[in-house]
Amino acid sequence: MPDPGIARRYAGAVFATATDRGIVDEVEGDLQSIVELLGADRALRAFMSSPQVLEEHRRTMLDKVLGERVDKLVFHFLLLLIRKKRFDHLDEIVEAFGTLADEHRGVVRASVTTVMELPAAMRDRLQQRLAASTGKQVTLECLIDPTLIGGAKVVLGDQLLDGSVSRALERLREELAAVSVI
Repeated sequence: MPDPGIARRYAGAVFATATDRGIVDEVEGDLQSIVELLGADRALRAFMSSPQVLEEHRRTMLDKVLGERVDKLVFHFLLLLIRKKRFDHLDEIVEAFGTLADEHRGVVRASVTTVMELPAAMRDRLQQRLAASTGKQVTLECLIDPTLIGGAKVVLGDQLLDGSVSRALERLREELAAVSVI
């Protein structure tokens, strides 16, 4: 079960070291590549995350698969995750690292969910308005959810701006339920 606190602590530690060494982009790229590799090779992921596999065997496998292909900081960080039995949290840690790296660069992630694909002009306009309101560069992810009926939901950092028709109907239902009828 994912624990955001664990992910933030480990991501914060490796991020601080990467920042001190001036290699944030390299570390982020290496970590993302490893997550992609583990996503493509489920057997490798199972092997690396399994508590039944000896730590020494996992360390050897890590050396064979990654060797000199990743920065030493990343390699030693992965060894730490194995030693502390936290390797199964790698995806969440890498996501938290990405968020820290984005903040470091002055970038904020946002997502917009609509009932159908947004036209490019509307997506660009939304991205510009979000950038103007935050004073940061915005990376916008577009999602589709047919249950919204209409409108849009925007998640900006940890804020939710819910302008969906389904949410408006839900609020109306709540207001009507709160009205006492004689």
